[in-house]
Amino acid sequence: MQHLANIRHSIFESTETRIAYVTNFASEIVQILQSPALQNFILKDRQLYKEFVPILMKIQSNFQVRDLARAGDAIMEGYLHELLQFTLVSYKTPSASIKFHASRLNHLWQRVLFESMALKISCQTRLEEIIRQVISVYLDENLQQKSLS
Repeated sequence: MQHLANIRHSIFESTETRIAYVTNFASEIVQILQSPALQNFILKDRQLYKEFVPILMKIQSNFQVRDLARAGDAIMEGYLHELLQFTLVSYKTPSASIKFHASRLNHLWQRVLFESMALKISCQTRLEEIIRQVISVYLDENLQQKSLS
């Protein structure tokens, strides 16, 4: 799946084809994030988690917020909502290995925020709320972990 997320823009014949691909890919990721497989397998298996997070990173790197915004508000907001839930659950997972790889999600959210600010997307206010929530939970979980050490 990582290879599917790592497709260059030049492979698509048109912007419409690329946006259709992004729409389908984002929809599939949303389904995975909503599925029982997430709780039952990905969040419990360090290796699966380690392989899954780079897929999310590659989507962000290759298709960016611009393509998600072109896919439509419903796709983008659904994707961001599920990604938020995944991020928060990842931060709260007691496994040290999962927490280590979850910290990579911070970079993803940073990119999303900076790209969205440049584009002035329609859900900018919601995205800023998401970022505040991500930062708050990340800091709370890390401070809690430090106090337990």
